[in-house]
Amino acid sequence: MKETNSTQGRGIITRLANLTMLIGGHEQRRLSLPMSLWMFLLTKKTLSEAGKEYDLEFNPEAATSYDFSGKGAFAGYQQLMTDGPRFTLNIPNRHCSEQLIFYACLGPM
Repeated sequence: MKETNSTQGRGIITRLANLTMLIGGHEQRRLSLPMSLWMFLLTKKTLSEAGKEYDLEFNPEAATSYDFSGKGAFAGYQQLMTDGPRFTLNIPNRHCSEQLIFYACLGPM
């Protein structure tokens, strides 16, 4: 997968879109997930529900569900920032046989 350099504005979207990609536990690169996915996460669904919608597989040992919907959106974001990288997204890579494992890389606000 190529590293993307999309312009995503500032604030929550930009911070959440910055992920560290680990391939086989060795190579690390910075990339951004589609803006539509992050908008979906922030405005409509929990991470688990978004995973179903986008065909993502969550690591059950590391997964934590954060609800970004409605009035709890900011509280959900604050909790995510407090907890740090507690979940992974396993996203099948259509260009090679191995799965790419994305770990949220979120620092303090």
